[in-house]
Amino acid sequence: MLGAMEVANAQATTEPVGFTTLTIQGDGYSLLGQQLLHPVLAAGIIDTSSGNLVTDTAVHFDSILTSSDRAVIEVTPKVIDILSFSGSTLTLSEAVPAGSVYKLRKLWRLSEIFSPELVPEFNPAEDFNPDTGDLFMIADGQGGYRQYFYSIHPGQTGFFNAATGGKEDPFLNHTDALLVLRQGEAYWTVIEGAIKITDTAVAIPRRMHPAGVVSAFPTLNNLNLAASLQAGTRDTADLVWVQDVPTGTLHRYFYSNGTGPGLTTGWRKADPASGAGNQDEGETFVSPGVIIRRRGSLPHTVVMKAPPIGP
Repeated sequence: MLGAMEVANAQATTEPVGFTTLTIQGDGYSLLGQQLLHPVLAAGIIDTSSGNLVTDTAVHFDSILTSSDRAVIEVTPKVIDILSFSGSTLTLSEAVPAGSVYKLRKLWRLSEIFSPELVPEFNPAEDFNPDTGDLFMIADGQGGYRQYFYSIHPGQTGFFNAATGGKEDPFLNHTDALLVLRQGEAYWTVIEGAIKITDTAVAIPRRMHPAGVVSAFPTLNNLNLAASLQAGTRDTADLVWVQDVPTGTLHRYFYSNGTGPGLTTGWRKADPASGAGNQDEGETFVSPGVIIRRRGSLPHTVVMKAPPIGP
């Protein structure tokens, strides 16, 4: 199991809070998502909308955000980037109609989850050489990754872009997963934050996309991925790559439409070693980050359902 989660006030009108433990695989790759988020800073209704400009006269966004923050609004199930803000007006990455109900929250920075101060086992780079420390890979939206390392070299402390050498502490969008290349033994990091209790739409722009899973105790069934992924056989269906945390192994799953030899409808494993057996895999625990192999049309949106929280 990925980690422990404790939930407080699950029946409260505000989002429940808790913590989760993320496992970093030793001497290999970990596929991670944040799962827990910054708390909601503002919530309301869009009063007016003109293209990408929206206004909520009840909120003064300058009082809750600074120029160094990056934030998003959630108009369920969409997560929409805030490009800029001024007074009661937001400039968004896409248009949102007046009357929409929204929540606003900040995004984590990489240093808020990983750093030597937070994780004693963290492996910083030596002599400003990214090949000597843990490497963090964040999707660039173009099919590649931006790579970052943490330096403790005198005068060069903090996260740096491995390609440019520039100091940079990137933001992490909770709809994306990141890869961590660990050079050393396995370790764990704990995230404390809010538990998202609404569905989340994840944009799939390319054939292979690392997606964050913002859900408590997700399984293939309760995420309801079958509703927005292409069903078929192992060779025609969309694939979901899930990491087995105890071993670090990636397994592939697809939703069978019953057309393959010996297959009935439901989630099945597509690993080459196991072929495409008919064992039901719907209750497979889903890691906080997955890779979606899209075989249907692009671009596409996958909606991950928020499982019910509570006793």
